[in-house]
Amino acid sequence: MTRQLTAEATARDHTGRIGASRAAAWLGKDPRCTPARAWLEARGELAGDDRPKGLEEAAHWGTVLEDVVAREGYERATGRELQRVNRTLRLKGFPLADRGESKGRPALTCHLDRIAVGLRPRRLIQVKTRDSRVRDNFGTPGTDELPPAELIQAHIEITIADAFYRGGVACEDTAVLFGGNTFELFEVDRDAALGAALVEQLRERWQRHYVEGIEPEPMSEEDCRLLWKRTHHDSVDVDEVSEQVLRRIVAANQALADAKKLKEAANLDLRKILARTEEIHGEVGGDGKPPKRKALAHWRQVWDIDLDALRKGAPAAFEQHRTEFDAAAFAKGDPDAYADVLARFGTVDDKALRKDEPKVWARYKIARKRASLKVTAAAHDLYASSNGTDQ
Repeated sequence: MTRQLTAEATARDHTGRIGASRAAAWLGKDPRCTPARAWLEARGELAGDDRPKGLEEAAHWGTVLEDVVAREGYERATGRELQRVNRTLRLKGFPLADRGESKGRPALTCHLDRIAVGLRPRRLIQVKTRDSRVRDNFGTPGTDELPPAELIQAHIEITIADAFYRGGVACEDTAVLFGGNTFELFEVDRDAALGAALVEQLRERWQRHYVEGIEPEPMSEEDCRLLWKRTHHDSVDVDEVSEQVLRRIVAANQALADAKKLKEAANLDLRKILARTEEIHGEVGGDGKPPKRKALAHWRQVWDIDLDALRKGAPAAFEQHRTEFDAAAFAKGDPDAYADVLARFGTVDDKALRKDEPKVWARYKIARKRASLKVTAAAHDLYASSNGTDQ
């Protein structure tokens, strides 16, 4: 059973502070948030939940599943009872903020997800949900082999909480649910020297960017759009630096154009080699595995159904596998016209017909066209070392 403490502030509002979840971003170590975005959030010019759609969706489900992961994951795996900590902890001695709910208070903060009940020294718990595709970025469960962003967050939270509890924090467990179905636990021990070093780096960046107002260096085009939404209707003369950049862009554009022509010529040559065949196969191996025969490229026919022949030769199959020609609204609004159109131009669910009645499908299939030429991943693995230089 998770106990509840009173809330002091929400974790999403980053105005006037560096939250532990944004510490890695301030240090340029968070793939989901750049220093420029974190700086704009702290200045109140960008909301913490104003992020790309994919990240916003992930953050929403992370919040929804937090209690489930804590209860069904951590508590069930460890047998420890957890207590929710809905309050803002601040690191005394850190520079003060001058805006937002943090005004006049230390600007380095954290919101702990949970804390284990009855343990001394204290054990902090951070709850995460992550896509299964990023599992390889994490190491062995039970260790502190976390990606930089999660590891920095853990050390900042330990440092702040240890000061708040006057030396009573031993470690932080990071509980992660991968892909909605795999729970794993990582442990980060308190490292006073590392925590102090990270705090000092954050102090320097806070002074330079927040206090002195110097914009962080943009790390992407999105950063540039966020930092420089408004422009002046004037211009600058080309100089040595800008000329070199322009030359790089022109050279890159020319290289892309040349590569496109080279690829088109190579595709044509490969189509000539394939002619009426569909695939090229080769022996692919590596990493100590025995070679296997795999497709390296294919240019397959796309099969369609001869509707007229199917309607006449196999009317029962045609009726059974016929799909809607248009939206259901058409059928509802003008059923007679819909029936007439469907009878004359009806389509067939090709996959269902092929699965349920393969002999009928084979009898009435026709080649509509050839699909796009595709070089497979196996070919890329096999020939990547040549970098396309073989003629």
